Amino acid sequence: MNGHAAIYFLDDDSAFVTSQAPTLSASGMDVHSFASARQFLEAVASDSRGCVLADLAMPELSVLDLQGELAIRGVSLPIVYFTRAVQQNLREVVQRALDHATMAQEERAKALEVRRRFATLTGREREVVRQVLDGQLNKEIAAALGITTRTVKLHRTSIRKKLGIRSVVQLATLAYDARLFEPTPPVVATTQRAHGP
Repeated sequence: MNGHAAIYFLDDDSAFVTSQAPTLSASGMDVHSFASARQFLEAVASDSRGCVLADLAMPELSVLDLQGELAIRGVSLPIVYFTRAVQQNLREVVQRALDHATMAQEERAKALEVRRRFATLTGREREVVRQVLDGQLNKEIAAALGITTRTVKLHRTSIRKKLGIRSVVQLATLAYDARLFEPTPPVVATTQRAHGP
């Protein structure tokens, strides 16, 4: 399977699959059916897009097992489990899952773009960013990093140009979006605080 978005329909009841396929196809996406979870796992690829629609009562793999197998393969697909009792709402449920997947993909793309911009910073500029995000003033940053206040200002100017920002608030927002400096928080500023400005 390539990266084309599709609905992956897992159900061993071929008659039910045939009856539901036209409704699901109305979403504008291809529908690929599989008689078992194992069959699906043999065909799915890490770049597969769309969502998985699976019968909760299917044998072989449990809900957690299927999720675990997809995670091991690096496949990021939302999974919608259903029972015959809610089959009339399948299209609506699938659409919600697809909307959620689209939003998640957009957020990942945004984070990757922000990370790309941060990757253009030098090591020293990243150190300055850490200090700025910790609320340090230019003279405090200079003392902590052993550089002059003028040099700090030059670094901050370069950072703003490279990241396309104008304020510390924008910097903090970008750093949050890119999930920078996690899970280990910066420790330089903590040491600085212990010894004073």
